[in-house]
Amino acid sequence: MKINLQSIASRLIIGGVTAVLIPLIVVGYLSFSKAQSALLDLAQHQATGIASDLARETRSILKSEMRKAASMASQKRIVSLAASVKSSGIDASGDLVEDVFKDIRNQFSRMGEHYQGIFIADAKGMIYTGVLENGAMYKDIDIGNSDFFKRARQDGDVVIGEMTISKATGKPVTTACAAIKSATGEFLGVLGTAIKAEYFTGLIANRKIGETGYGYMINQSGMMIAHPKSENILQLDVNSIEEMTSINKQMMAGETGVDEYIFKGVHKISGFAPVGINGWSIGATQNEDEFQAASRTIRNANIAVTLVAGLLVALLVFFSARAIVRPINAAVAGLKDIAQGEGDLTMRL
Repeated sequence: MKINLQSIASRLIIGGVTAVLIPLIVVGYLSFSKAQSALLDLAQHQATGIASDLARETRSILKSEMRKAASMASQKRIVSLAASVKSSGIDASGDLVEDVFKDIRNQFSRMGEHYQGIFIADAKGMIYTGVLENGAMYKDIDIGNSDFFKRARQDGDVVIGEMTISKATGKPVTTACAAIKSATGEFLGVLGTAIKAEYFTGLIANRKIGETGYGYMINQSGMMIAHPKSENILQLDVNSIEEMTSINKQMMAGETGVDEYIFKGVHKISGFAPVGINGWSIGATQNEDEFQAASRTIRNANIAVTLVAGLLVALLVFFSARAIVRPINAAVAGLKDIAQGEGDLTMRL
């Protein structure tokens, strides 16, 4: 009877490969799972941190703009002009209007490039002087129905207006609007600095998070007011994006946190934090595929190691089985020869 080499080798290969692969598969799965979980936690923490940092920075800038507008609105020359316009009218205050126009034009030239202009409006909301970034006079525009004018008049303080399309340039702007008051506290009008929306895009939306991530900002109603794609500003209502319903509700509620969502078939995460002014909220989003790339590398490496280990073990077991079975077969053949009565009894087995 001859021992079947193929049968023994197959059994040894199956047993050896199984003994090696099962621990490798278990360890590989655990390492991949742990890496995936750790990278997700890290990405979520990073996204929340970035959103919070951007929110704090934006809030700080807006408060600085409010202080700047309030400081200008309290300048003696501007208060005197506003009082003259209130008591005598614009036509009778022509010399003062011209004088203040020259002064604010000079101030505006030193303020930076992120402003559309500075304006002064009377107590009814009609802009009668100011300067645009091209040097032209900012006037003859009625802002009486704007939210920032109404709030400044009602509160007698300085406010940040909602992002809106400028009547002067047709471009999206927000306004830092400060009430101009007399020495007795009488409301005389407002001074406003029109800040370009692209300034916030540069600050928030151009903040890179890896290769696919970016920041964005929405207002309290869900309208996009800062985004890498300028065509989305004041055009994209996030409430229309069904996949983002959960995260949008949290952002509009002024919450801080992180959430996962799917947008156009792409798995994403986004951290979010409130600005603290006007109900605005900032999100920092990133594609999940990007930050999970390292875990996929670990997974692929584990698969490669497992396959190579399995192949090596199979080859090793096969040749070991052959080395074991051949002498056994030779011994069996010798015993069979002896058993038949014609064999060599001096054979060394």
